[in-house]
Amino acid sequence: LEPALSASTLEAVASLGFERATPVQAAAIPRLLRHQDVAVQACTGSGKTLAFLLPLYELLARRETPLTPKQVGALVIEPTRELAAQVHAVALRFAERRAASAAAVGAAAIAAILPPVLVVGGTDLAESIASLGAAGAHVLIGTPGRLEDVLGRTERSLSLRELELLVLDEARDRPSLATPSREQADRLLDMGFEAKLNAILSRLPKQRRTGLFSATQTDELLQLARAGLRNPVKVTVKVEAAAFTLTPSSLRSYVLVVGEAERLPQLVMVYFLTCACVAFYSATLPQLPALRGASFAALHGKMSPKPRRRAFDTFAQQQQGAVLLCTDVAARGLDLPDVDWVVQFDAPQEPSAACAGSPALGHGRDPNAYVHRVGRTARMGRSGAALLLLRPEEEAYVHFLAVRKAPVEPREPEPSAPPVAEALTRLAVADRAVMERGAAAYVSFLKAYQEHVCRYVFVFDKLDLGALASAMGLLRLPRVRELGKKRKRGKGSWVEFTPAAQVDLEAVRYKDKQRERLR
Repeated sequence: LEPALSASTLEAVASLGFERATPVQAAAIPRLLRHQDVAVQACTGSGKTLAFLLPLYELLARRETPLTPKQVGALVIEPTRELAAQVHAVALRFAERRAASAAAVGAAAIAAILPPVLVVGGTDLAESIASLGAAGAHVLIGTPGRLEDVLGRTERSLSLRELELLVLDEARDRPSLATPSREQADRLLDMGFEAKLNAILSRLPKQRRTGLFSATQTDELLQLARAGLRNPVKVTVKVEAAAFTLTPSSLRSYVLVVGEAERLPQLVMVYFLTCACVAFYSATLPQLPALRGASFAALHGKMSPKPRRRAFDTFAQQQQGAVLLCTDVAARGLDLPDVDWVVQFDAPQEPSAACAGSPALGHGRDPNAYVHRVGRTARMGRSGAALLLLRPEEEAYVHFLAVRKAPVEPREPEPSAPPVAEALTRLAVADRAVMERGAAAYVSFLKAYQEHVCRYVFVFDKLDLGALASAMGLLRLPRVRELGKKRKRGKGSWVEFTPAAQVDLEAVRYKDKQRERLR
């Protein structure tokens, strides 16, 4: 690379197991070191994190005047807590290796750089502020909301005047009308984060470098200007091939067109449309005979930070036989190197306003959401596979993906898939909690399905609501407005549904004895 990296940086990178720069690193690192702003587009899993961490530490070490403990030299902004925590972990490992190498040869400036500090929600705010005020920080990595809060409260104890580099990681490119959900899955440049992002940018010096990193970008310089870039160099890293795609070349991407009854048996890491769907299937799938022995974890935006972190860690530490059920909170940036399959039980959908107000979670107004979902596998050159489940009436989505440079291959369903609907019905009859979760998941799915950005493909009136209810093992159709409208639209619109078990719903008991007593 030109300019060349320092010996301590090269030794630290080698100790982490990397022998050569990836294309995105070779393109971005020299430009940042030459004092250029960059807007980098590269397929997910291509090494973008080190593409900004390496120049970040190089810039801090090359300063003529070393930073004092109370001077912040770099700021990395991530869209989610999980992604911020992962980037922080990588930065911490790299900084430790680099400092050890520098200390061995007496490079005091490098060794004096303070460890990176993680600034995210779910931690004690007062404690974070007190710690930063006492110890200081050279590198801050966090989410927009908490960073904006902390920077506003530490104006007297931390200085941003010497900031060398701002990194906006996994930033979206088009503005959205969606407001941020509790899980903060909105992309950095969504309107939901505009106020917080602008508040942060207003505190930063104009003479700095800025890097915008994402798997998908538009050509709209207006968005780059909003992010604070000055005459940026746009870096687009492609794999040279007859046909360019946004997904990694080592990814095998399939589509399976199946009806409601055949959807459940195809599993590994599974994306669902709503939080309620994740809650329902995470409560029922582990009880199915065909899936006993598999380790299940659930990750969605209504979970508080500690259970979310625990679920992610549990899944990440498994070697095999693990299944993560999630919403799009896990769609961007999370580094899960050993994932073999990503299954999209539901295609990426249009978002609702917020987790509490509507069930559709974690879906930005982003036609590239598919790219980020499948990017959880086939990372950094490893092989992987992705499977998208579509209903027969949704097959036009295959053409949409091809236009978006994310082609998929058709795959035939397994002829011997075990019956799942009957098992779900038995679970609902045996436990009122399952019955209620199933109804909540069904209602949340209907509401979210109506909000899809591709309404010409995902047409609510074509959805077989009766078959969906049967596939989920419901004991009755919930009373919701969507069903009422469907029934009033004339010939052929009546929802046909007969529950697999005829039971007195009031007689269905909770397995939890305390809940049953309260009922």
